[in-house]
Amino acid sequence: MFLFEIVPGSKGNTLYSKSQHREFKPFILFAHAFAGCNSTSAMYNHGKKKIILLLQRNPDLQESVQIFYEENKIIEELYPIAEKLVSYLYNTSGENLNVNDLRYKIFTTPVLGTRKISTLAMLPPTESALMQHTSRVYYQIQIWLGRRNLKLEDWGWHRSNFMLLPKMMSKAIAPQELLKNVFCSCNGKCDTARCSCKKAGLKCTRFCKVCNGISCENFSNFINRAEINSDVDEDDGDEDDLEADNTIEEED
Repeated sequence: MFLFEIVPGSKGNTLYSKSQHREFKPFILFAHAFAGCNSTSAMYNHGKKKIILLLQRNPDLQESVQIFYEENKIIEELYPIAEKLVSYLYNTSGENLNVNDLRYKIFTTPVLGTRKISTLAMLPPTESALMQHTSRVYYQIQIWLGRRNLKLEDWGWHRSNFMLLPKMMSKAIAPQELLKNVFCSCNGKCDTARCSCKKAGLKCTRFCKVCNGISCENFSNFINRAEINSDVDEDDGDEDDLEADNTIEEED
């Protein structure tokens, strides 16, 4: 297995392989899955190289992530390790903060040179989102290790219309009272930063004046479009979820 990463601003690519970098062997599966692979998501501006360097420099973290290689673990055992790693990645002050406190601290701290970057994009995942990400990371590592006794639906995935989709989070993205105050009045496709929703890092919703979160390119792929504009809890119409592979790819 190897890690291939394009380094921004460099003349070429960086290639990491287990044969040439044996020091990566104890944690390369975890780093690859946690930083984002074919079946797991990635965190903005925190790619594989950053996570590998963090693990290299912190033997205690290397030891902690070994729990992801063990069988028959539960999310309550895995999540604190994932949260600890996120705290290391995002928090340079050395404070031991949970992700909710960390998100608040980063959101309220001005950062120079980020005017063109959405502040929301720079925040760590919420507790709910990180819980689902951690589940998918553990499941993927177990698959790579040849263990197939886990049920997908228990580890960050759900099935919809014979497709396999990631569970983004188990809680609402924000209180409805807050979401009602974030909307756009675009007359176009809502595909640029001129759209206030897109600029804020949010998908358009039913509260948007013109598109209603349906007739634009900034709608949520993970929400049934019919549900967005309906006042009922359930809808028997066809779903328009984002397509996903029916199987998780197994990497050598």
